[in-house]
Amino acid sequence: MHLRNLRYYRELLGIGYHCALHPDPFPRSLRGERIALGIDLAELDTIPLWSNRRPDGAVAIPMAGFILERFGRCVDAFCAALDSEEPEELQGLLDARRALRDELAAILPRREKDANLALLADVYIPDDRLQRLCGQDGLLERILAGCEALLGAASVHA
Repeated sequence: MHLRNLRYYRELLGIGYHCALHPDPFPRSLRGERIALGIDLAELDTIPLWSNRRPDGAVAIPMAGFILERFGRCVDAFCAALDSEEPEELQGLLDARRALRDELAAILPRREKDANLALLADVYIPDDRLQRLCGQDGLLERILAGCEALLGAASVHA
């Protein structure tokens, strides 16, 4: 289940990014997957429609902070649920999770009193940073691939 959530959040951010670069009045919807996962936030269905790009190339994906935070929580839950007797197997994934935290901290202008609101804000993110996060072979893709590899290795050992 954690992998399905990871895929959903990765795909949602990717679709938002793609639609900001190439606006489409009828973008692909992830509504069915959101409902199947039990994510009761219909607002997420509008992300492709409201994503936009400024003339300087920076991109705003609505709730990008929230999506990245949820992705990170899914990674944490995956690592906690994975019954690994060898912690070094998880090291690469844990390092990537720290990199994701660093990216999120760099993206969001957080203050103590409104940290949760910052997750929901429209924040313009430089295109190169988004490319590193959700582009081909980006951080989210590498994290997901690492989770899939660990799950495959865990099932082989079982």
